[in-house]
Amino acid sequence: MCSFAGTQKEKDRQYLIAPTIDQINYGVPSLVECPERRVDVAELNVTAGLRAISRSDFAKAYHYFNKAQLLLPDEKWKTHYDLSLRLFLFRANTAFSCGYLNEADEALDTILTEGRCLDDKLDAHHYKSKVLLAQRKVQEAYAQGISVLSALGQNIPDDEHSHTSPPMVKETIEKLKKFTDEELIDMKEVDSKFHYSLMRMYIQVTHVAYFARPKMQPYLTLKSLQLGLEHGFCKYSAASLVLLAAQLPQLTGNLDVTTSSRMSKIALALLERFKATDLLPYVFCVYYSFVAIYTEPLMDCANNLRKGFQVGMTIGDTSMAFICGLHYIQKAFASGVNLVVLQNDVDYHIRLNELHKDFTSKAYVSKYHETISLIINKDFSLAETTLDEDIDDPLQSALQGFSDIVLFHKVVQMFWRGYYGRCEFFASKLAPGSNYGKLTRILLLFYRAASLIQINRNKKNFSSKRLITSAIFSFRNAIANGDCSMGEAQGYNFQNKLDLLEAELASFTAHNERTELAAENLYASSIRAASSGNLSHEEGLACEYCAYHFQRMNDHKASLQMFERAKAAFQRWGSQVKVDNMQAYILVAREKVAEKD
Repeated sequence: MCSFAGTQKEKDRQYLIAPTIDQINYGVPSLVECPERRVDVAELNVTAGLRAISRSDFAKAYHYFNKAQLLLPDEKWKTHYDLSLRLFLFRANTAFSCGYLNEADEALDTILTEGRCLDDKLDAHHYKSKVLLAQRKVQEAYAQGISVLSALGQNIPDDEHSHTSPPMVKETIEKLKKFTDEELIDMKEVDSKFHYSLMRMYIQVTHVAYFARPKMQPYLTLKSLQLGLEHGFCKYSAASLVLLAAQLPQLTGNLDVTTSSRMSKIALALLERFKATDLLPYVFCVYYSFVAIYTEPLMDCANNLRKGFQVGMTIGDTSMAFICGLHYIQKAFASGVNLVVLQNDVDYHIRLNELHKDFTSKAYVSKYHETISLIINKDFSLAETTLDEDIDDPLQSALQGFSDIVLFHKVVQMFWRGYYGRCEFFASKLAPGSNYGKLTRILLLFYRAASLIQINRNKKNFSSKRLITSAIFSFRNAIANGDCSMGEAQGYNFQNKLDLLEAELASFTAHNERTELAAENLYASSIRAASSGNLSHEEGLACEYCAYHFQRMNDHKASLQMFERAKAAFQRWGSQVKVDNMQAYILVAREKVAEKD
């Protein structure tokens, strides 16, 4: 009973801190003149701010930390060093969470100026890198991170070519293979604060390198992981493992889905072991964006990326939350989520981007808003601007690779609107080495192959067949290794697309009853795979293309049935453009059936 009473009393005291300090703050500084009392009130504001953080109320926390700073004496860094150090770090953190980047930057610069040693400044360096990245000062962020690693005794090469040698990669992977999953998950915990700080800084610089120096990212990842294997694991080892899993295809030249999946699962288990909620958005983002697309249905990937976004917003890591949010939107779109529902999510993300002044994320998310609007509503049209005008926008030009994203969205928009010639035109402008991710590349190859088939459908000559066969081969090659390695989940995401392209090629070249039947079986397989994966848009597409096939075979009754199935699938998807398109074909098909009857 006494224990309960004591616990309840403490809870009541914590609950009363905020209203109490709010009342005191009304009378400060005029009513509190004693310097010692002012410091006491400052510490109460810090306590109230930490309580606000625990409730994810970062704006309120920032208010309390600002009050606390005003209460400290001018010589605070001499007379109250530890309190000042903590306070300015809290203030920077909450300012960042609220989108007040300049205020966060100012607080961190003060710590870097007033801090007495590198150890006291490491937290500030960590957050400074995040702020610079949010301000799109990626090269400055990278240089700052490398400078800190150098100060910690690390010799990081300047040249970004050929540092991640095959022996370095092979040695690290072989070391990992010597351990069972359980041994890696239960690996001894690092007991050195120095090595813990070093691994944390490596992960932050690796993240920045993705934007500033992509070719250095694998080297930095391997260095971080090697530190963990030598000195013990910590929560940042989870990030190292999932980063290596995502980078394996680039490092080894082939898609080893089994190994990548194993590393990622261990990384997720380490998150749980170390209760690393602060790293969940980062690890989820890497795994469900770049690895799990080969092992899990896209809908599951989207849902987990949405969780990463929600956790990021809850803990105040808005920068990582917005990256998770962008990948959620991409995977949700690719998985056939209802477009109207997804458009609401997109609008919500754009409002948050504006609120937090994250115009980089807004630029990318806005392209999805544009694409979804064009697919939903046939009357929606963009202002008549050229592609060059899109790319020459000052903000968009500053984003590395954004012009490729603009082109990709043009491909998607033209495909679903039925402008196959323009779809192929924009697809041809994207070079093989363009800056887009794995899923984007696979979707691009699919849309291009499907467009080429539509363009050349009535040109049954050798040149057209060769062009179509080459496009299908490129798509098959992009997914083949993953398909052979993992099977079922891979089939959810990509097998339906391959079956549809193969069906179209078979229909294109059909010349007898046997080849016609082979095409129909492939169409049926594509429809089943899309349906089992809840890919409504691609189920509709497969039904639509199957209907065209039956049209060519003069089987108008079967064609009508397929057009009606396609319309139902597109209704579930939420595309009025495709629904109206199918309705027009249905009316024609009904007339054909009536004529035949």
